[in-house]
Order: sequence, then structure tokens, then C-alpha cells
Amino acid sequence: MKIAVATFCLGYNYGAMLQAYATIKALESLGHEVILINQHQPWSFGVDEKNWRSYVSLKPWVIKYKWHVLWRQRKLRKCFQPMWQLFPLTEYYGVNIESIIKNPPVCDCLITGSDQTWNTSADQKFYAAYFLPFGSSNIKRIAYAPSLGGVHFKSKDLPWILDKLNNYSAISVREKEDVDYLRSLGLENVVQMPDPTLIADKKIYESFIASETHKSYDVVMYILGGKNKRLEQSLYDLLKKEDVDFSNVLNITLQDFFCKNVINKITTVQGWVDAIANAKMVVTNSFHAVVFSLIFNRPFVYINFSIKECNKNNRVKTILEGTSQRFRMIDINELNSLKPFRVYPDFRHEIDMLQEKGLKYLIESLY
Repeated sequence: MKIAVATFCLGYNYGAMLQAYATIKALESLGHEVILINQHQPWSFGVDEKNWRSYVSLKPWVIKYKWHVLWRQRKLRKCFQPMWQLFPLTEYYGVNIESIIKNPPVCDCLITGSDQTWNTSADQKFYAAYFLPFGSSNIKRIAYAPSLGGVHFKSKDLPWILDKLNNYSAISVREKEDVDYLRSLGLENVVQMPDPTLIADKKIYESFIASETHKSYDVVMYILGGKNKRLEQSLYDLLKKEDVDFSNVLNITLQDFFCKNVINKITTVQGWVDAIANAKMVVTNSFHAVVFSLIFNRPFVYINFSIKECNKNNRVKTILEGTSQRFRMIDINELNSLKPFRVYPDFRHEIDMLQEKGLKYLIESLY
């Protein structure tokens, strides 16, 4: 069967790229041909380098900031391009949903992929493609573990969204609270499924990082979000208190989190997985960093988002709740030592069950 997947597959985000890659590999392991719909958001690649306004300003400090953003953006592109080249893509649709509707991919099945593809906080034109409003009505439509990102559908968009969702033959979502919400809208057969990265075989990731250095850092940090001086200082003080060798601490700086005296750098997607797979300790607030720590049995601690953003913790809570690893979720003001978290998680049995659950759902939904 030829399957076209609509998901986040272009841009600068490790987790988004890896869930797309895992979706491809999981479906291929079931004997299917897979293509990713070559479409993205206007903001996926940052500022427009072809627009002269991206370079100039009347204020010198703004010019300096803009050039910094452009320089950083080029570094990101260099690190992420090797990943994009691994994806089997359709023709390029850009950001325009109309181009997909006019010339949809030729396939036997359409799948809405995972990550926050059903986060509808933006205008409808930016998320419409992930509700599959294109292609023949005879094509099977399936949702595999999309996330609503803690956002409920806007009342003005709800009739359109429900009309599209009623065309699906099977719907699953990543977070449990999204199951409850969609059922409250009358979609009774919605189920919860694990993120695609949890259903791809570990050997796929081992092959994925086979050519990397496999350096074992004492601590690998990966913190999402904007500049946070309080968190930066707290983690610096914690590492100093525990007498960690700063020269062997890697902080992967995808966004604006930096830490004094450690190695701060952007890595390739392969390098990101390799760093976690060989880390002696992972400190993160990222869902996918937790997932790969579990896959490779690496000690980790997850720093909870603040009350204002606490819904972002739900994705981690979904996989750790009811297991022996729930203690790894902690508020930064309660994190006084890394020692309690240095034990190995030994989550293999749970991952095997999640993998079986996800693959079984795909098999039953596709046939």
C-alpha cells in the first residue's frame, strides 16, 4: 500500500524530524511504501533570507540581532539538511493548502502524523493540511498520535474540523486528555497511542547513529524555550555543586538556552540522538529527549515547565504515569542533586508494550 503522511517533517526541531522518520520506518516495517507530504509552515525555516527587511533597521542593536538570527539560522540549516535528505518527499507544496487540494499526492491511504499537527492555535490555513481535506473521498484516512498541544479547537473552526474528522476511519491521539476532549465532541472511537519514536525498532536508531562519534558526556543538557537566566543559573550552580567536569558537559543549543563553561553547540539530528544514547546523564525539559533516554536506557531528569506552561508536561506524564520512573519529573526549585536520578531507567518492557500497541493499531487501521 502507498501511504502519504502529513506531519511536521521540515524545519529546525529534533523531535519533529525524528517522529517523522520513525513513522516512515514503522510503516515500512509493515511492508508499505511511504511518502511525506512536502509542505511546511511559514515559520518552519525562520526569517526570510531573500527579504531585504530581514537585514536592516534604523536601530543598530536591531541590526545586530537580525544578523545574529540569520547566522544562527544558517547553522541550523547546515545541521538539519542531512536529515531532510533522508525523507521520501512528494512534490513541493510549500505553505499553500490550495496547491495540495489542486494536485494531491497519489496514494492508497492518507495519515495524519504525530507531533502537534492538531494544534489549532494558528489560523486555519496553517493547520488545514493536517486534517487531510484533499484527495478522493474513497481514500482511507487515519490519524496516528497527533497532539493538540493542550489547545482546544476554536468554536468558529469546530464545524469544519469535525466535518473533516468524520472522514477518518481511525483516530488516535498522543495525549490522554486529548482522547477525553475529542470524545466530548462526539468522536467516540478515539484512542490514545504512543509517539511514533516509541514504536520504531531500536535497531533503526542504532543504524541511524552508526557513523557518529559515540562520545560519552558526563551530562547532556537539552532545554527548550526562550532565554531563561534563572534556569541557566540554577543548572550551572547544580553542576558546580556536584563537581561535574564542565569540559565534558554538552548543552545542545537548539533555542536560546546557554550554560556557562560547558560545550554549547547545535548538533545534527543524528548527533542529537548519539549524544543522548551515550550520555551518562540527561537533563531536559523535552518530551523526545525523555523518549530517547528511555530507548537507550540513559539516566535522566525531566524539569517540569512552569505553571503557565504546565500543559507541556502532559506528554511526558502520559508515558511515565503509573511507572517506576514518574519520580524523574521534578520542578527546578526542588532539584537539589542529580544523584537520585543517576540510576538506569530500565524501561525496555514498557517500550516493548508500547511498540506492540502502536504497530497493532496501524495494522488494524490499515486493513
